[in-house]
Amino acid sequence: MSTSRKITYLDLFAGAGGLSEGFAAAGYQPVAHVEMDSDACNTLKTRECYYYLKENGMEKQYTKYLEGKISKEELYAMVPDGILDSVICETMRNDTMLSIFKKIDLAKKYRKVDHIDIIIGGPPCQAYSMAGRSRKNMEGDPRNTLYKLYFRAIDKYLPEMFVFENVPGLLTAGKGAYLEEIISGFRKRGYVVEKDISNASDYGVLQNRKRIILIGWKKNTKHSYPVLNKKSWKYTVSEIFEDLPELEPGEEKNTYKSPLAKGYLSKSEIRKKNDVLTWHVARTNLERDREIYRLAIRLWEKEHARLK
Repeated sequence: MSTSRKITYLDLFAGAGGLSEGFAAAGYQPVAHVEMDSDACNTLKTRECYYYLKENGMEKQYTKYLEGKISKEELYAMVPDGILDSVICETMRNDTMLSIFKKIDLAKKYRKVDHIDIIIGGPPCQAYSMAGRSRKNMEGDPRNTLYKLYFRAIDKYLPEMFVFENVPGLLTAGKGAYLEEIISGFRKRGYVVEKDISNASDYGVLQNRKRIILIGWKKNTKHSYPVLNKKSWKYTVSEIFEDLPELEPGEEKNTYKSPLAKGYLSKSEIRKKNDVLTWHVARTNLERDREIYRLAIRLWEKEHARLK
């Protein structure tokens, strides 16, 4: 890959952009995102606004949006249409791929890139997850073979590398046949493929979230599967919320307890100086709900038992 320019990537089945956010934060250049959910696409567009405004010394405008001082429409108006249009809100199917490729090519042209270095993403995981497979109607579900559309993008853009992530259930789905076919498909296209299972809790995230991650690179290159340094932080989930103000039912408070983060929030860089707290809202409790809570508390205090 060239070191004289930013490494470019294409995000398929992008969701709200969690995977893409890591690549963008590391300095990689997104070419386009493809996602079928309109709400997720709005999130992707909003984050594209953030990176554009930050790169052009206008980050304060994004802060104004978070503070509710300007609308989403006003925020989007500050960003070129070519960037917003690179978020492609379309369902990936065999009959839509040519249309999607045309839009990706337009995004490439706008961003003045002639090659996509990396393709990232993973198909929806319902068909491979244990919960999804417990449903009788999952057999024959078209989501089982969405990886074939990923192959079509590989064939079209010939990236030097790819990152394909999914739930660990992919290991055993179809008695391992799906994973075998996926790896075989990448290898037939000239890629060396390695896989591993990563747990977010091993890297400073206070959540047991496992994912199988396949990384592939073209043969005869010097790439390899990265060795990640694990962290053994002894924090609890409660420490994520320690600087949030307490709320009464129906109340909203969008100011942190302290302007400066400490502990886990500081070490993990989840909280940074001048962060804006948004959507810290408690729903209103119905009186019927309150009475149920009272009964539950009384029963627990009196008999150490739970409501049935």
